[in-house]
Amino acid sequence: MSSSQQALTVESMNQNIREAEYAVRGAVVAKAAEMRKRIADGDKTVPFDRTIPCNIGNPQVVGQKPITYYRQVAAICTYPDLMESSEFPEDVKAAAKYYLDGSNGVGTGGYTMSPGLPCIRKQVAAYIERRDGYPCDTEKLFLTTGASEGIKRVMDMVIAKPGVDGVLLPCP
Repeated sequence: MSSSQQALTVESMNQNIREAEYAVRGAVVAKAAEMRKRIADGDKTVPFDRTIPCNIGNPQVVGQKPITYYRQVAAICTYPDLMESSEFPEDVKAAAKYYLDGSNGVGTGGYTMSPGLPCIRKQVAAYIERRDGYPCDTEKLFLTTGASEGIKRVMDMVIAKPGVDGVLLPCP
């Protein structure tokens, strides 16, 4: 088989990947932005008075209240003096203490190790083990701040020769 027959082309690639849309961009998101602008400009031909963006898994934008527990733990980790406040339940204080101790008391104000705080990686590993039924080594866990960052890190590892190697993705 010649090299031209072995090449991956737009025609030979998985068409589901070719047709995939990224929920943060694309026709639906562009139309929603147009509708929001028309509403803001006072266009009375639009049959509704607001849009509800449901494309990126952001439950608070559709009315879910923030989960108080996590916000309280984060508040104490950001400002450890709040540990003395009677406004916070004991379970919140215990969780905040766990994270503060695991960060050597730095809380949210300092850098962590690149793969993430060991105390959090330990919790993630325990969750994966419960969920999947297989051991999870915390030394092989690498936490990221979101899916996009995780994908970028994997791509950085996969592309051995930038400018020569390439990876096809459904969106740039």
